[in-house]
Amino acid sequence: MEIAIRIYKDIKPVIILLISNYLQYLLPLAHMIPIFKTSSYYTVDITIYTAILSLVLAKVENKLKKRRKEINVIYYNTRNRELFSDICTLNISGSVYERLKIQIMVSGNINSKKNTTLNFIFPNYVSVQQKEKKIFCGEIKNNCLTINLKEIANQNADQDFITTIELAVIQSGHYNASSTVKSFLKNKDFMLTLNSKNKLVIKVN
Repeated sequence: MEIAIRIYKDIKPVIILLISNYLQYLLPLAHMIPIFKTSSYYTVDITIYTAILSLVLAKVENKLKKRRKEINVIYYNTRNRELFSDICTLNISGSVYERLKIQIMVSGNINSKKNTTLNFIFPNYVSVQQKEKKIFCGEIKNNCLTINLKEIANQNADQDFITTIELAVIQSGHYNASSTVKSFLKNKDFMLTLNSKNKLVIKVN
């Protein structure tokens, strides 16, 4: 969706101009206003239609913006006192657990009929466990952490909310490796976007 928004912003002036030209050809207005000279009819028509279309699109954009839903994810290594970093790195060695905190910030109403899930794929050389006995509205299976967003939304009165998941990560393979944890949405609607504010890199020494 972010790509579509950027493309729309780039071509918006061209769209307005093309539609204004078509409307000017279909329904010219300036000739009905006696204060304008004949030579200025085209310019006046284009100006009028451009202003009208800009106002209409602004209203449509405002309505769509209110309907837009966004999920922001931030990773924290709790050993670093939960300080934000563009790259959150977990250095895992031996049988020592590393603590990971995932903060999920939701903006907009995601309580829809779709069972949208937020998924995190961890590398196969580590084992991921929930810090508590039960993950809030989620599960871990085959190194994939799945969060049911609809269930979280149903337990929050406000449309905008923040929830945090704490995990313990330990080495499960005996080799050096490094990779980035991937996150994605499943069963999402068009108005929902996912933004990762930083990267999560897991290294095994």
